[in-house]
Amino acid sequence: MKLELLKNSIIQINKTALIDRFHETETDEELIFQQLY
Repeated sequence: MKLELLKNSIIQINKTALIDRFHETETDEELIFQQLY
């Protein structure tokens, strides 16, 4: 049971980190596009 809980919290943290990274890459791509056009 404790292991399940730990796994779930790790998954949550990973999801949040992924979302943050996704937004970062999104902004980077926007900057690149602005330089291209």
